[in-house]
Amino acid sequence: KKRQHQKPVTPDSEVKIEVPLKQVRTPKNAPVEYWTRKKKWPRRLFEFCPEEWGTRSVPTNPGFIQLLTSTSTAISEAKSDAYFSDTCIRYLKSKGCYIVRHMSGLAGIADEDKQVCQKLLKRDSVTPTHTMTVFDDDALEYVVSRGPIKNETGVIRLIAQCIVPSAELEMCRGRLGSLRLIESINEPWIKSSALQHGVKPVKRGEQPQSRLPTPQPDYAAGFSKQGLTMNQREKLKPLLGQSGETSVLQGTENMIFPFLTAEVKSSTVSLELADRQNTHSITRAMRGVVELFKIVGREDELHRRILGFSIVHDHAAVEVYAHYPIMGPEQTQYYRDEVMPHKISRQNKALRWASYNFVLGVYHHWAQQHYDRLRSAIDQLPEEIDFSADGRTIGRATIPTTAQDSIHFSHEGSLCPRPRLQTRQREGSS
Repeated sequence: KKRQHQKPVTPDSEVKIEVPLKQVRTPKNAPVEYWTRKKKWPRRLFEFCPEEWGTRSVPTNPGFIQLLTSTSTAISEAKSDAYFSDTCIRYLKSKGCYIVRHMSGLAGIADEDKQVCQKLLKRDSVTPTHTMTVFDDDALEYVVSRGPIKNETGVIRLIAQCIVPSAELEMCRGRLGSLRLIESINEPWIKSSALQHGVKPVKRGEQPQSRLPTPQPDYAAGFSKQGLTMNQREKLKPLLGQSGETSVLQGTENMIFPFLTAEVKSSTVSLELADRQNTHSITRAMRGVVELFKIVGREDELHRRILGFSIVHDHAAVEVYAHYPIMGPEQTQYYRDEVMPHKISRQNKALRWASYNFVLGVYHHWAQQHYDRLRSAIDQLPEEIDFSADGRTIGRATIPTTAQDSIHFSHEGSLCPRPRLQTRQREGSS
């Protein structure tokens, strides 16, 4: 018996295709939506719009212009654009920040800290042995020959971990004891206050524009708030501020008191640019330490003491610097000394891991001593901190003798005077 063909209730020709009642809207010029309509990416996607810093000069460095022709490096160079201008140097100097060592032979790094650096340079560290590394002879041949044509991301991919080891990995391996470190990788320091801002935390949307971009080191290490006791965290609250506010003590959201920054460049970009970026970042970090010690009246302890380190490198050269403040009667000035420059070469095997070993020494020894120093100052903070009228300074009297004492300020925002060391003169360079 023949099977009878049944007619559909509704012919296919009359079936309506479902369509959304309303088109999904996305922000104007959203890249993907723009591409679906225009079959090309919006021009503004490749334009750098500085939102956190003022007028800048257009860089004329030929190497910079050539570099921007590569899409893969455009974003990286955009964040460092402002540092090409001489305005950057003038701004840093106006805030007491110098990308040199102190000119006076008597006012460099304190002798005690120089000895610490020498010990870190001479210490023996465990380097990777059970796995292939880029510093093996055969792999290093590739780095030396191909490194010059790599962009910044390529250099980071190749050798960054062998120059600056991870603080968090070292901590997770149980080699740092109870020390709680935290790192950031190409992460903006959105919680960090600009150098021209006051000590009082300010909401990011309400603060004046910064002359330089928010620091965004290729790598940075600092301390975790979770390493503090509950009482210490409570005492720091007035200086850390609320959610959405910047602080002189912070870098990223969870990092307090950053002490190490690293910047990486390709062979087409001068390491001087990385120096400027690092100096800006680490000066913000040092300023937080100085302000903390000012509150408890112990800032003289920081004179010429190392408060942080910075590293710049490309595929072939590495430079390590120690940064320290010079405490003057009117302004704190910040300087740096070179600790260890070296080349990455096939000939000198001993130097290949020099930076790696030094940074491990910073994690294992210097960071713990620095952390103890910070916590001793935090323990002396009063229960209440009152800022000056303009929020730029903190009025203080003597160190509180009880937990109930508070630090107060004059209505004019001036500091309560405290005797200084009579032997110290204002030092600096122009």
